[in-house]
Amino acid sequence: MTYDIDGDYAVFQEELPELLAEHPGKVALYHDHARVGLFNTFDEAVQFGVKTYELGNFIAQPVEQQVPNRLSYSLMV
Repeated sequence: MTYDIDGDYAVFQEELPELLAEHPGKVALYHDHARVGLFNTFDEAVQFGVKTYELGNFIAQPVEQQVPNRLSYSLMV
């Protein structure tokens, strides 16, 4: 089964207004169409994602007003 990055990114986009109100500046981690954690830094998020889901099976996104690009940070380790 291939990882559905588009599905996880869609969930992030849907949750972004709530995240901005409650958790600005954090990094949200998504896997299997669900938010599984909020972290203070990308390093923390990626370390958790790699340990828990392995490379290429999660996304980490900054909770900020404008998300410039859709990226899978798990692939950038």
